[in-house]
Amino acid sequence: MPGGLLVVEAILVPGLVSSGMALADAISAMLIYRLVSWIFISAIGWVVFFFMFRTEGALDPEVAIDELAAQELAAEELSPPDPATDADEQH
Repeated sequence: MPGGLLVVEAILVPGLVSSGMALADAISAMLIYRLVSWIFISAIGWVVFFFMFRTEGALDPEVAIDELAAQELAAEELSPPDPATDADEQH
């Protein structure tokens, strides 16, 4: 199960109840624990991920256009000559 979903809950609630906590309080404590330890941490991770792996092109359209033009120019320089084009130029 992802993040121990349902397994952790099945252990936490009976453990808290057997230690003297009321069932409603045990369920509330378990939900708060899961909210903090799983959902909030995941949300922080996604925010960090988006900031770490964003590109300059996504922030500045002119940079993206310049990079695309440079890639197209490099692709044209590396592509093999077209025999049909060479034959037309010779005639």
